[in-house]
Amino acid sequence: MHARASQVGALYPRWLIFVGLVTALGPISTDMYLPGFPAISTALGVSQSLVQYTVTAFLAGVAIGQLLYGPLSDWIGRKLPLCVGIVVYAVASVGCALAENISVLIAWRFAQGVGGCAGIVIGRAMVRDRFGSVGSAKAFSLMMLVVAVGPMIAPVIGGWLTGFGWRAIFAVLALFGAFLAASVVSSIEETLVAERRTRGGVAQVFAQYRTMFKSTQLLSYTVVAGFMQSALFAYVVSAPFVLIDVYGIPPQYFGFVFFANTAGLIAASQINAAIVGRFGPERILGIALLWPVGLSITLIAALLLEFSSIYLVLSVLFGLLVGHGFISPNAAALGLSKHGEQAGTASAVMGVTQFGLGIVTIFMTSLFEATSALPLALVIGACSCLALACHRFVARPALKRS
Repeated sequence: MHARASQVGALYPRWLIFVGLVTALGPISTDMYLPGFPAISTALGVSQSLVQYTVTAFLAGVAIGQLLYGPLSDWIGRKLPLCVGIVVYAVASVGCALAENISVLIAWRFAQGVGGCAGIVIGRAMVRDRFGSVGSAKAFSLMMLVVAVGPMIAPVIGGWLTGFGWRAIFAVLALFGAFLAASVVSSIEETLVAERRTRGGVAQVFAQYRTMFKSTQLLSYTVVAGFMQSALFAYVVSAPFVLIDVYGIPPQYFGFVFFANTAGLIAASQINAAIVGRFGPERILGIALLWPVGLSITLIAALLLEFSSIYLVLSVLFGLLVGHGFISPNAAALGLSKHGEQAGTASAVMGVTQFGLGIVTIFMTSLFEATSALPLALVIGACSCLALACHRFVARPALKRS
């Protein structure tokens, strides 16, 4: 057993880079083509709102696809569904590049989401196959480095590619998908051995969802991470309006703010990887959850007292992402820790639950016009407090009982 762990550790960096890349397909696929929105609108002769439906279609595909790949990967192994998903993604990217009207583009974006989400679900499951809760927390932290760097540079690449036409963005995504599919085939070994796979056919595989939704530990840690992920969703959809329209940051400099905040997320996740073996994921998570609560309360109080400082807002947003770097990998590791043999299904439950919470949060955030930073601060504060409460009163007691 120790020899196997040592061997896995030796393969850790290269293996984890590829897993991180396939996991990052989802955010890269959206962030890279955002700069091409105006060009798509003009070329296809449609409104900006119709172009935005391509994002909704992609996210719907991600949500539905996760429910499929999770149990299938528990049944037939991780590698084959992962390869199939990435191939579907690459083909759908070609379809997007060749789309002649908005309806076809929306349809292919949905297919792109269905294919691209395979990496999100199966990537987490593969990490859980190889490592325990502490090892998984470290692996998720290192994987976050790859996952975060992709969306950080994707808008820059997309903006440059737009100069060649918006279709060039999807052509590059298709090539990237083909590269990842070849890399998975040649460089990633199967992590779920045959004797550990779910038996009993398709019905039994999907019946696992009933067991997963009865797992208090899985659901509670998923909700903890989901609330903090929702705070990030609120940040992503609101920050451009708050920082550019309210505080007057020039659009060309907004990317630097996004870059700096993402750098904070990356740094925190790497610090977490270094210390989780010493302090444990539960202890770090408990402390880290206090951080966004304190920051959001400070910002809300300042805004109510009409102290509206751009530096305070930027500091809180930076701190939010730093906190997420400690919260997300530890919550994921603890949530999956008791479901090693059904890690794919458990990962799907985790992804769909977090995605659902994020959609609700985005909808609630969109109800408020961004005339100040207060609506964003309230949403972040609410999500942070709910995450802390869920951890203290549900997740931590469930872990102690297990």
